[in-house]
Amino acid sequence: MKTLLITNYSPNFKTSVSLVNSAKRYGLAVKNIYTMNTLSELDKQNVLQDVDYAIHRDINKLPSNDFYINQIPINARQLNKEFMLKYVRYDKAIAYSHLSLSGTPLIPSLYSFNNLEFKDVCDYFNENRFLVKPRSSSLGKGITLIQSKKELDVYYSMFKAYECIFQKYIPIGWDIRVLIIGKKVIGAMKRNKPHKDSIVTNISQGGIGEKFILSPEIEILALDVANTLSLEYAGIDILFDSNNKPYIIEVNATPQFDGFNKALNIQVGDLLLEYLISTKD
Repeated sequence: MKTLLITNYSPNFKTSVSLVNSAKRYGLAVKNIYTMNTLSELDKQNVLQDVDYAIHRDINKLPSNDFYINQIPINARQLNKEFMLKYVRYDKAIAYSHLSLSGTPLIPSLYSFNNLEFKDVCDYFNENRFLVKPRSSSLGKGITLIQSKKELDVYYSMFKAYECIFQKYIPIGWDIRVLIIGKKVIGAMKRNKPHKDSIVTNISQGGIGEKFILSPEIEILALDVANTLSLEYAGIDILFDSNNKPYIIEVNATPQFDGFNKALNIQVGDLLLEYLISTKD
């Protein structure tokens, strides 16, 4: 029996549970790594040997990408292996920097190693408010609308400036997530805000998902973004401003897909495993 290795921050995420169920349908044994473990604990568990396929669900918490590449058998098929070799960890600012070189339409953003003054950020965006988010967060956590110096000072008490991205605030009622496996768009989900005062649309934060039909132009944009970052599996988040101009919000290297399964009535876990198995040397 062939074996699938899954790295998880928590075994309780619906996506992780769904992957285990998909593996069972494909007749695969499953090994789980919980990424809060230390390298020595992983060595003792000897879970990295006799692995045929690997899906890393928590890239930010991996002890070391090089460790995984070197310790997992060389003939094992690791999802997003090229991406993991290129980036030590997923960082929104680094991803934005790479995408900006390719002319990708990005939300105007600002980074700094030092604390920025509220007025200076407002002047940069020519607005009296802006968004700030952690560079390595996920699930919509830590995204905050800043409208005063006091609010920014409070944010600085929780995050260092070099851990943040400042972005122009573009009011929206919804955005879309495009799911890519291989060089193919699997589909798109419209994510509606859970209520009018929310600034996020993440399904994990109460957003409401529904199927969305992509234009050929947006499909090409999403594929180009994934290709630029060497991602074979990705969730590309896109918003449209009042003039219907698209902007890349961010790129997810390990997107949750429970909401996608429900909105599009598909099994993303099955599609992922089908892709891994079909592309293994």
